[in-house]
Amino acid sequence: MKDVKGLFQNSTTQSITARQTLRRALPLALVLAILSLSAALAGGPTGWGGGACREVTAFPANLIDPGVYCLSFKYIDFPLASGALITISASNVVFDLNGATLDGTPKGSAFSWGIRSYGHSNITVRNGTIRGFNYGISLAAPLGYVNTTVRPSHSFSVENVRLIENRTAGIEVVGYDSVIRGNYIAHTGGSPDPRLSGHAWGMIASGDGLRVIDNDVTHTHSTPPTAAVSPRGFSWAGV
Repeated sequence: MKDVKGLFQNSTTQSITARQTLRRALPLALVLAILSLSAALAGGPTGWGGGACREVTAFPANLIDPGVYCLSFKYIDFPLASGALITISASNVVFDLNGATLDGTPKGSAFSWGIRSYGHSNITVRNGTIRGFNYGISLAAPLGYVNTTVRPSHSFSVENVRLIENRTAGIEVVGYDSVIRGNYIAHTGGSPDPRLSGHAWGMIASGDGLRVIDNDVTHTHSTPPTAAVSPRGFSWAGV
């Protein structure tokens, strides 16, 4: 006959060992879950985290490689006398402001861009606020076929951006197959430069295949108001 007492002792010992292992594993699992959640929350409205985007931390910035870029700072106050705060010098770029504000409000006369790209394609700008520049966002490429009979597709996209108090234009998009969606553009105009003060556009857009969807453009004005040139909320062609 087997020793029943011995069987119970072995079973009890195994059970205690299992509980101890479980107690040790639970805190580790909890810590890992908290770290994972923190990384996701740190990514902001994009839901990114853990190095999923390249953070832009020095300004002015020039993005020279394809990829996904984002901001970790929530407010960048960087007036420019000229030039662009963010230059995109590559195709296949997503630039996510991650809820941040780029403020380029100048102390005097200036001509500047918040975000600018020329001659590239497949560029997306989204999710933030841009204020105080001459052009808040300018994504442009030559319209015309160069050494080919096939129409190019530039595929610019500006989505969910607030463009406030930019002095010449809130958004400028010139390119084929582009989308301007869900943006709020307000109080555009008021450049102190006499060459520009009579000109103001909330939005400038041009190119075949252009889609302008669910944007709110309001209070576009020139300073001083002129009879010869009136401010325009929209200017587009090739839709």
